[in-house]
Amino acid sequence: MRRFTFVELMPDSSLVPVEVAGVPLRQVFERLNERIVALLDRDHQIGHSYFMDVNTLDDLRFAWYHRVVPLLQEYFYNDGERLRAALGDGFVEKVKVEEHTRKALGDLYDDSTPKYEVIKELDGDAFVEALNKILDCCDLALGVRRAH
Repeated sequence: MRRFTFVELMPDSSLVPVEVAGVPLRQVFERLNERIVALLDRDHQIGHSYFMDVNTLDDLRFAWYHRVVPLLQEYFYNDGERLRAALGDGFVEKVKVEEHTRKALGDLYDDSTPKYEVIKELDGDAFVEALNKILDCCDLALGVRRAH
């Protein structure tokens, strides 16, 4: 006889603040998890606990860059395109490899696979703008942005 049971505890957006410093955090949380489910599965979603103690923009920046981004970098290890699809192009950019580096690497350099990296910690309006981009409907493959 078992002395315990398993209880599934999925992310609960009602426990995430609706808005923090003008950022519609609950919507960002929901949209981010929708993307993660589409790219991976429902078991890899970001939990509500990542944002429960977020009250200020500084709290949000800390949670984003020290909890959310590292987790997604692990989920999408060596797959920058999917990381960009999850976080949005406000947080992930294509890396430009200099011509002299490509020449030095010769056949070892694969220019058919773009390289991406997380943009260094954004501040203030740039951070808020990047978060709001997550709410935009966009086609990352075509670089087309549509309002919803």
